[in-house]
Amino acid sequence: MITSSKALGQFFTPAPLARIMVEWTSGAKSKFEVNSPFRVLDPAAGKGIFFSMTDCSLRTEFHGWEIDPILYRECQQILDKSGAEGGSKFLTLGDFLTARVDFLYDAILCNPPYKRLNHSKLGNDLLKTFKNQVGVSIPGTANLYVFFLLRILSLLKEGGRAAVLLPYEFLNAGYGIPVKRALLESDSLRRILFLDSSWSLFSGAVTSSCILFLEKLKPESSGFLWSRVPSSALNGEGTSIESLEWREVVLNAGDKWTRLLRKDKDIIYKIKSDAKISSNNNYVSMAKSYQLDRVSILEFGKFRRGIATGDNGFFLLSEKEVLNLQIPSEFLRSSIPKAQYALSPFFTGDDWNILRSGGAKVWLLDAKEVRSIDNHKGIKKYLEEGIKRGVPNRFLPSRRRPWHSQESREPSRILATSFHREDIRFVLNSSPAVNLTCFHGFTAKPGYQEYEDLLFAYLITPHAHKELESRTREYAQGLRKVEPGDLNSLIVPDFRKLQELEKEKIGSLLSKYRELLHPWTPGRRRKPEQIVGKNPAERQLLVSIEEFFYL
Repeated sequence: MITSSKALGQFFTPAPLARIMVEWTSGAKSKFEVNSPFRVLDPAAGKGIFFSMTDCSLRTEFHGWEIDPILYRECQQILDKSGAEGGSKFLTLGDFLTARVDFLYDAILCNPPYKRLNHSKLGNDLLKTFKNQVGVSIPGTANLYVFFLLRILSLLKEGGRAAVLLPYEFLNAGYGIPVKRALLESDSLRRILFLDSSWSLFSGAVTSSCILFLEKLKPESSGFLWSRVPSSALNGEGTSIESLEWREVVLNAGDKWTRLLRKDKDIIYKIKSDAKISSNNNYVSMAKSYQLDRVSILEFGKFRRGIATGDNGFFLLSEKEVLNLQIPSEFLRSSIPKAQYALSPFFTGDDWNILRSGGAKVWLLDAKEVRSIDNHKGIKKYLEEGIKRGVPNRFLPSRRRPWHSQESREPSRILATSFHREDIRFVLNSSPAVNLTCFHGFTAKPGYQEYEDLLFAYLITPHAHKELESRTREYAQGLRKVEPGDLNSLIVPDFRKLQELEKEKIGSLLSKYRELLHPWTPGRRRKPEQIVGKNPAERQLLVSIEEFFYL
C-alpha cells in the first residue's frame, strides 16, 4: 500500500529544526528522576528524525504513532537500532488522535500533519471528542495540527518539555483563539520561535511556521519569550536556542499575536478600552496635532468574501462557450473570477468587455429557476452535463437550492484582494461584474453609498496599507492572506465630518491618480514599470490624499 504524503498532510522536518527542538526537550527537569525511564513521544513519528537525534545514554523509551505503513516500517528499523529501551516496542501504527494513551511524557517532539479538518473523515468526531476531553470548543475551520497540540498539552509530565513545529497561522485566525487560551491557561508556553516566511520549510506547503517550546513547570513570569530566525541561520549546526535574541511579551488569547510581535519602531500600538470601536482594540497612534475623528469601518458597511461557486470549471464560461451551448442571458452574470483580471485600481464595464471578447471565462452561470419552455433547451442540456460530471454532489453545490444557483450578490463598489505578496490591492469597481473569492467586496449600509469613493481613497493610502498589513495572516514565501474580518476591524476617518470642499478636493486627487496610471489591458500581467505604486508621482499623490484625512 502506497500512501501520499500530501494526502496525509505530511511534511518532513528539516534536520536543523529537529536539532534545536531536541536541544530544548533534552533539558527537561524530569529527565533526572531515577525511578522511571525518560519517555520521549513523537505523535507523528514519520521517519523518526527526532528519535535519531535524541540521546539514549539514560534509560530512554521512545514512544510514537505513525499512520503511514511505509514510514512506520522505516521508523521501526531506526528504533530497533537506537539502543533505546524496548526498541520499537512502543511505536504504534495508527492515528494518535483517536488512540488510547497510557503514559505522561518527559519529552514530546512533534511536527503534526498539516491538513484541513474538513478534509478529514474524522472531522466531526474530533470536534466532539476534544470538546469533552480538553474542555475547549474548536471551530470547524481548524487544522488537524491544532488537535495534536491540544493533546500534547494534556500529556506532558510535571517537569516535562515539548517542542512542536507547526504553521503559525492559528496565532491570527479566529479558530486559534481557544487554542491560544488553552496554551496560556496551561502555563506551559515558554518560547515561540518564528521561522522566516521568505523560505518555505515544507515543500508544497504555502505556510509560515514556528516552533512552540513548552514546559510543564510553574512559570517565573506571566509572559513568554519570542524570537525570529532567518532561513540562512538554519543551514548550519551552530544555531542553538540560547544563541538567538529573545524578547519577552505578555499577550491575551484574543490578540492577533503576530501583529504585536513586530520590530517596527515607527508604529506604536495602544490599547483602547472601548471594545465597540474595534474587534481587536488596536490602533496606530499619529503625531498630528489634529486628526479627523476615526470610527469603525462598520459604520459605513462591511467587506464580505466573494462568491464561491464550488466548481469554477463548470460554472464559469467564455463568450464562445455561451454561444455554442445556447445558454440564455437570463442565466448568466458578469463576474471577476481572477485577481489578475483587475490589476488596475480602477475596473470598468469596458475592462470587463475586453476580457469577455478576449475569450476569458467571465460569464458566471446562475440558474436560479429553469422553466419548461423551448428556449431553455440549451441550459437544460448543460445542467444535465453537470449532473453527469457530479457537480451537484460537490460540497458547495450540494448545499444550494437549486444546486445550479449562486449566492444573491450585487456588484461591490470596492474590492480587496484576498491574497497578496507585495501589497494588498484595492479596486474601485464601476462594472456590473460580481467578484468571486479572489476578492472581498465591500457592501455599503443603506444610504451610505455616497461615502464609498472616499473610503476607497483612504484605503489606497500608505497609512491604511500599513495598518492593514499588521492584521493579515502571513504564509510562506511572502504570501499574505486577508480575511473579511481583518478589513472590517479597520478604524477609518469619519467621512461624514468632511466638508463639501474637502470631499471635492479628494475626488479631484483621485481623478489625477487615475490619469497617472499606466494604460493596461485587462487580463494581461503588468510589466515592472506598470506596477501600481512604483511611479514616484503616484506615490506622492497617495500621500497627498492621505494628508486630507488628517487635517
